[in-house]
Amino acid sequence: MDKCRQDFIRYVQSAKAFDLSEKIKLVVFATGIKPAAYVRLKIGPKNLECKAHFEKHLKDCRIKFLRSGPKTYEEISAVKRNAVVWTPAGIWFGYDLFADKRAKQNFLTYKILKSKGQHARADCIGAGIFGYPSCCQKQYTKEHSMNYVRKHYTYYGFYKKTQDVDRKFPYIFHFPCTTTCTRTQTMNARHRALVKRHAPHVFASFTAKHHFTTPVIVDSVSDILDNAGLSIWSRKNGTNAELITKEKINGHHYLVSHLTKKSLLKGEIYPAHMTIRHETGMVTLGKKKGTLARLHHERRIPQWQ
Repeated sequence: MDKCRQDFIRYVQSAKAFDLSEKIKLVVFATGIKPAAYVRLKIGPKNLECKAHFEKHLKDCRIKFLRSGPKTYEEISAVKRNAVVWTPAGIWFGYDLFADKRAKQNFLTYKILKSKGQHARADCIGAGIFGYPSCCQKQYTKEHSMNYVRKHYTYYGFYKKTQDVDRKFPYIFHFPCTTTCTRTQTMNARHRALVKRHAPHVFASFTAKHHFTTPVIVDSVSDILDNAGLSIWSRKNGTNAELITKEKINGHHYLVSHLTKKSLLKGEIYPAHMTIRHETGMVTLGKKKGTLARLHHERRIPQWQ
């Protein structure tokens, strides 16, 4: 690896504009084994200079890129009674990064096909652009069909697969065809070794375990709806819920997905023990402590002085 890319990785390790998962993508891309990558750069009051610094590194390394327009991102600032309060925290930009002009041109073709609804052709090209295994690309295309998902998965089975691949393959950026995909296993191990070697600070932060005990609130429940707005599963054998920490942890309210075979309803409050690693959470719930009636979300704009 040349000095320019080494400097780029050093910058990524310390940059405040990227979540850990985005840093993993950037490190793997910078080593040269991926022809393309997509990352989000976040800018807030404490890192206004990061966009300019990032783009300078891209240009110095002759990395081709496309940048989206700015979009606002929000964070939960408080949970008050039965309201989850969101306030703007900054803006973000999406960056499509390319190793060369050919990868960039293929990506533009991919976007055109997507816009025309030609998803199968687009997914095939996209797999080549981003270096995804063909077996995973084919399965991903199949699972675009609600009929296929309904026929081959129960509610619990579908979300269990999603949960399992996230935990088993934290260093890959596609949806594996199975939890035993050998090509994905090889790719995950290779990416892990690259991050450990070239970005040890990112690796240490990403692999560290964090344990919390806190009350959580059941928020939204995942489902796949048909064109009539009804669940594709006539019977559900579980609940995949988004949980919100009722209190702040390290200055933030966390959102964690939790899959269970039990029924969970929006607004219910449970004591929880959480273990966070690889930016995913494992949750053990205690006995229900209450319910927040009419739980809802509010967006508030801060009043600037």
